[in-house]
Amino acid sequence: MRVLTRYILNEFLKPFLLGLVAFASLLIISELFVQLDKWIDLGTPFLVGTEYLLWRTPEWLVQISPVAVLLATLFSLGGFARHNELTAMKASGISLYRIILPLLVLCLFLVLGSLLFSEVVVPYANQRVDYIYNVKVMRREVKNYQKQDNLVIAGEEGRMYTIKHLEGEKKLMEEVSVDQFNKNSAIVNQIYAKKAIWKGDYWIFYNGVFRQFNYGEEKTIKEEKFEERVFYLPERLDHFCRKQKKPNEMNYFELRDYIRKLVKNGIPAIREKVALYSKISFPFSCFIIMLVGIPFALQTSKGGRVMGFALSIFICFLYWGMFSIGKAIGENRVLPPALAVWSTNIIFGTLALALISRIHK
Repeated sequence: MRVLTRYILNEFLKPFLLGLVAFASLLIISELFVQLDKWIDLGTPFLVGTEYLLWRTPEWLVQISPVAVLLATLFSLGGFARHNELTAMKASGISLYRIILPLLVLCLFLVLGSLLFSEVVVPYANQRVDYIYNVKVMRREVKNYQKQDNLVIAGEEGRMYTIKHLEGEKKLMEEVSVDQFNKNSAIVNQIYAKKAIWKGDYWIFYNGVFRQFNYGEEKTIKEEKFEERVFYLPERLDHFCRKQKKPNEMNYFELRDYIRKLVKNGIPAIREKVALYSKISFPFSCFIIMLVGIPFALQTSKGGRVMGFALSIFICFLYWGMFSIGKAIGENRVLPPALAVWSTNIIFGTLALALISRIHK
């Protein structure tokens, strides 16, 4: 690595890490004041409150990383301009694009790191937050997923299970209905039984009826009653005896598979799709925000650090606001989910390229 590249990266990383710590600390303090009255009323132990805040931090780090990137861009490039280091570099025959190239490469690594962090750490951290809040703070009983009532769970191949009562330890489902839908969300067949018992590789349904629906010219329903019948279904007992994660508690692949099940069962899953595409689009905001920050860093170099700090806050709040609007537009089906969550990146990216192209090289 050349001396110049090392110097540029070092000048960027110092304000980036400082900004990351500073903004994370502000969010922790803000959340502390929001929760403090509730914790005092409930008598929440200090260590429980600390644990809650620590597990909230991973998601916050992903959210504030664009601010830290923009702050570091404005401080590093702005500092070069204020101290005439950019002039010296250009006088040595080094183009502006060569100066910012190390920052762009580093930012791409930050994007990849953010994606990996969002996939591995954040979903587990959000699960811990949910557990700590409900069990340790609100003192609610830990839900026994071996015993559940009124379940509606999506299965494979367009199946939807409706179960009145589940006894996992007894391997028993009571008053269970299994509806299978085709690609057009029309019901193909249905199993209804008073109870079903898991036998390790298959289900035995008792006192029920199996219906098949024909949508040809003559719409007919074929119905077979049975006292006992074996069904080889891919959904095992443990498919029902576990907590259904929220979208922010799933990684990309878990959420993608969950959406596929919902869609096969005729459920549009628009909110889930918006959450899925957001898992990819938001980490890329670091790169987009850096592109936006480069021309501003060079044009506002005389404003100093206060101006750089204020500008970074303004641009990032503008980005967050537009990103939230894009998600809302996607959830309300004004635009397709993918386009809705990527629209902010497209707008800011186009603006950034236009501004960079006008910079004197």
